[in-house]
Amino acid sequence: MLRHCGRPHPLLKAAWLLAAPVLLSACHSPASLSRGGPGTVREPLSPLHQRLLSEVQRRLGIPYCYGGADDACTDCSGFVQQVFAALGIRLPRTSAEQATVGWAVPDVPRVGDIVVVLQGKRVRHVGIYLGNGAVAHASRSRGVVIEPLSSVAAIGSTVRFRRLLPPPASN
Repeated sequence: MLRHCGRPHPLLKAAWLLAAPVLLSACHSPASLSRGGPGTVREPLSPLHQRLLSEVQRRLGIPYCYGGADDACTDCSGFVQQVFAALGIRLPRTSAEQATVGWAVPDVPRVGDIVVVLQGKRVRHVGIYLGNGAVAHASRSRGVVIEPLSSVAAIGSTVRFRRLLPPPASN
């Protein structure tokens, strides 16, 4: 990866800003959100969910560091905590604690759900579901990135979701 002063090169950020509308168009569009799979459900995104996506986008490229929780560097739970704090929602600091907040999602995840990756009963990683099978998380090797859920799920043996936000059309 191109680096500049320890952070991703400004050209990478510029490339992201140019590509983001295309890459996130389905999950960032105020018109609708695909929730994937057969019988796909489409929901309009609320202003709260659009703010969440903007907060995620603003943090892309922040380097990973264990215990970090700011714009200089962050770990996975610090990233999740920062994004929700920007929405006025206080979360606990650790991934294990974040895995217990809100309520369990029994079916299809929605934009803003916390992605919890487990290895057995141990919480290994957390991220934020963006819709269309995409997850934002703090990768140890690449910092804050957006990846397919399948890539994030490979970190552990089980993936669960926790919901904090109301349905996208209700706020």
